Amino acid sequence: MNRSILLFVSLFVITICKAQAPISKWPDLKNFHEVISKTFHPSQEGHMEPIKQNSALLYEKSKLLATNKIPAEFDKPEVKKATKDLLATCKKVNDLVKSKGADADIKKELVAAHDQFHKILELAKIEE
Repeated sequence: MNRSILLFVSLFVITICKAQAPISKWPDLKNFHEVISKTFHPSQEGHMEPIKQNSALLYEKSKLLATNKIPAEFDKPEVKKATKDLLATCKKVNDLVKSKGADADIKKELVAAHDQFHKILELAKIEE
């Protein structure tokens, strides 16, 4: 009985792992990830300079992600919508930075962008 359970759990884990594609299969998403990770994580510790210096780059990478062709294995309506939502949020971040908006407002939109990025990963079944 215990062996059967162990075998079932092992097969389940293998199936889940195989269902996850690496982020490298979608270069535009990988490029976006590089920018969001170097801006979001410092903001969580109160360091806003990285996003202030890179908001235009974050917006540009989100624009490429939303407008370039999505690799076939990830090309679903809900993924397309999520990339468009991410673009809109990254535009808000960039606009706030350009207009010297409050750090709290910038951080709020950056958190939303980070959450949307993770939503795309989940919808497309991609692992970081």
